[in-house]
Amino acid sequence: MPLKATLPVALFLASVTCLAQQQNYVHLENGERIYGEKIRIRGSLSRGNAELELDKTKRFVVSYQVDHYLEDGILYKKGYKVGSPSPDFFKINIEGPKARVYFKTVVTSSSGVNGVSTMRIQKDYYYTKSDSLMTPMKLKNTLIDFSDNPTSFEILKKTKSLRSINTFLYVAGSALVIAGITNFSGQDGVESSVDEALFFSGVACFVITIPINKAKEKTQIQAIEAYNR
Repeated sequence: MPLKATLPVALFLASVTCLAQQQNYVHLENGERIYGEKIRIRGSLSRGNAELELDKTKRFVVSYQVDHYLEDGILYKKGYKVGSPSPDFFKINIEGPKARVYFKTVVTSSSGVNGVSTMRIQKDYYYTKSDSLMTPMKLKNTLIDFSDNPTSFEILKKTKSLRSINTFLYVAGSALVIAGITNFSGQDGVESSVDEALFFSGVACFVITIPINKAKEKTQIQAIEAYNR
């Protein structure tokens, strides 16, 4: 077959293979893998009575039948948080021979001034070590579990420094904001540039903590990566 004819065929076969690899499926704890199109969770994960529904025709009890599932190219692994008897699903961030990092996207909403609601989206990170329960990726936990590795410990020392900086910024920011608001209310409604400077300096302190929190997460993930080497 001429080269010009074989090239389109090869590309077609590659595309079919890629689509097959990305097809949605539910992987059961007995090793069986069932493919389908639409996956949804029915019931409550927190109450332990959730089922995974595949194409509205097949249902599997999450607590003892499902190990993980793949949807739109994203792998969701079943796990148990420390202190929780009910399972949940987590996205895998890092796989390794000794430890894994997972995350769960959490959406929270709250009502603000004049009934205006605000929405916050954040990633909550967890890790497992030697098939342990899902442990929150907090510095107090990672120091206990990964400090026995010298490289990981050195990286976690950077996380401790970042935490100290964050604590200072939170304390300073709160003091400045409170001082600014106190001065505003104590001047019969007359605003001054000094009050605004205090208030917005406090706000700036809080804003600076955002990238520092991201850096704390990043260094802890680096410490776990080093632990896996």
